[in-house]
Amino acid sequence: LTRTQHWLGRSAWSSDGYFDGTIAYVKVWHGVELQQSNVTDLAVARCFAGEFFSVSSGCSPCPFGTYSGSSGAATCTACPLGKTSFTTGATSDTVCVHDAHSWNFMGCSDDSPV
Repeated sequence: LTRTQHWLGRSAWSSDGYFDGTIAYVKVWHGVELQQSNVTDLAVARCFAGEFFSVSSGCSPCPFGTYSGSSGAATCTACPLGKTSFTTGATSDTVCVHDAHSWNFMGCSDDSPV
């Protein structure tokens, strides 16, 4: 398929509706085929703090026990040894607290969830 017209916010097919949203980034390649790394770099740039990028699922919240303090992260940072976070999408290591499983409080066994 060779296209002679390229649109921003509009499809090449007349039956499609117009784009109703915001375009955060525009990058133009002239005469160059995009590689997967180019697409990944663009997608990573749109992830917010507290998120990480994966090719299979896009931007996702950082899982329990991790955080991401800046936008565009490809991975989340693990909480320091002996600490965890009890929330997903953490944006700072200040949410990392001592791991409750090691406290063995409220009658919980070490292998039970808090």
